[in-house]
Amino acid sequence: MQQDPVVWISHRGYHAQALENTREAFDAAIQAGFTHLETDLRTTADGYLVLHHDSELTRTFANPLVIEKTSLQELLSLQSPRGHHLLTFEEFIESYAGFSWTFDIKPESAGPTLHGLYQWAKRQKAESWLNEQARFLCWSSRAERYLYQLFPQARTLARESECYRAGLAVFSSVPFMGGIRSGRTYSIPRYFAGRDLFTRFFVDAYHKRGARLLAYLPSRDEDAKAAIEAGFDEILTNTLPISIT
Repeated sequence: MQQDPVVWISHRGYHAQALENTREAFDAAIQAGFTHLETDLRTTADGYLVLHHDSELTRTFANPLVIEKTSLQELLSLQSPRGHHLLTFEEFIESYAGFSWTFDIKPESAGPTLHGLYQWAKRQKAESWLNEQARFLCWSSRAERYLYQLFPQARTLARESECYRAGLAVFSSVPFMGGIRSGRTYSIPRYFAGRDLFTRFFVDAYHKRGARLLAYLPSRDEDAKAAIEAGFDEILTNTLPISIT
């Protein structure tokens, strides 16, 4: 059976020339040909959803403010050294509604973030639409359980602990010990303990159990090519699809 084409996912937008998780980064990703966007969701002190990876703004905005302790108004007044502004969830939805998304639910505000998503979906009558357009990465089983309470049909990626356990089991040639679940998407990096994981052996171990495999942030074209040749289903990248470069 012929494998479906690999799904390329833009990690926080294409930020070679723009700050990650900003409108400029996502616009650059779309211009480069991406149809699937990955981003991080957090909640402000007054309950608004914003896109940002770190809890603090030091790395991106040269400001030590903590998102979870700061109001939306104060956050939106900030400008990065490169002239970018924080992007809200509603702005993101309005601009990129036609694309597929992966939402990384950051652990510092997982509960409020998921509740905020639920409230937004109820107001917009968009629960089914959100289930179709988005999938979620939660960092704890507790957060994932809460997600399923709010969105029973939500699609999730395997948590970090699941990916580690499954990868270690395959690495040790006992994949049945990793609890690999059919329909689940697992992430693995190129190398672990000096061993190359972007191989057909690794991919087959997951595919035989009905799971999907995501290549996590290959840093070079040759890494992405190895993932494609091995049969990975998805590639999460900070760069461009090698078919475009």
